[in-house]
Amino acid sequence: MSNKPLVSIIINCYNSDLYLKETIDSVISQTYENWEIIFWDNQSTDSSAEIVKSYSDNRIKYFYSSKHTTLGEGRNLALKMIKGDFFKFLDADDIIYPDHLSKLIPLFDNDNVGIVYSNAHIFYQEKNVYKINDKYIRPSGFIFHSWINEYNVLLPSVIVRTSCLNCLNEWFDNRFSMVEEFDFLLRISSTYNVNYSSDVLSFWRKYPESLSFKKGDQWAEEFELLISKLSDHYLDEPDLDVLLSLKQRLAYLRFVNSLISENSIDRSLLRPFIFKSNKMLGVYLFSFLGKKFTKQVLLVCRKLV
Repeated sequence: MSNKPLVSIIINCYNSDLYLKETIDSVISQTYENWEIIFWDNQSTDSSAEIVKSYSDNRIKYFYSSKHTTLGEGRNLALKMIKGDFFKFLDADDIIYPDHLSKLIPLFDNDNVGIVYSNAHIFYQEKNVYKINDKYIRPSGFIFHSWINEYNVLLPSVIVRTSCLNCLNEWFDNRFSMVEEFDFLLRISSTYNVNYSSDVLSFWRKYPESLSFKKGDQWAEEFELLISKLSDHYLDEPDLDVLLSLKQRLAYLRFVNSLISENSIDRSLLRPFIFKSNKMLGVYLFSFLGKKFTKQVLLVCRKLV
């Protein structure tokens, strides 16, 4: 069929029929034709299965899960089915643009490159507005420490070399449901180089609820687990300073949770970081203006992200 490497595109789905046809059509429209879709149906009860089965393309492979699982576990199960030299995850409401594969696969220009990613559009569903994710060129090379400090990667923009899975003692960590993608790609980047393309080659849909502070406790719990995991297994003693940004994020999440859930301002969470981060200093100072005002400031800042 083709002497080009096969790319496996994993679509995990649970009751995601609304935009599913757009997602599948975006794969079919690729100028790079040697791909397969691994469609993993997590026991959907809507019309998702009918939509997938309406395509006669034998590159689309449908799998029905024997049990309902978490997304991370579903991704692990789908990974067992891939045959490609490379793979990517594409959520059932996201889109890749026609040149996505043809422009990114050549960036795996040597065996040390394990991940390739690109710029992408963010589509704000409620406002019907597109924005470009990256306002400047992201780094390439060995960027494990860089990603710990600043990770702003949208999953539909990413392709991974399949052999990278062999370097992991686990794939998606089933303890995580908020930071599972970050953890997965970060661990691969601790062994392999990463290449970046500034081309906008995919589309990630952002919903209004993602702008809220929902599940703040869970975010904080998972960041704490991730920090412990990195400290214990992926960082030597001299490198532990790179965890500062994650520790700041954890402190910020705990501060927000205390304010939103308990209506309490706990400045002790912010105090260790106020001379290391302008953001933390700003929140700390605003907190003296009262709970109601601080909540409003945090919500406005969240919506501006």
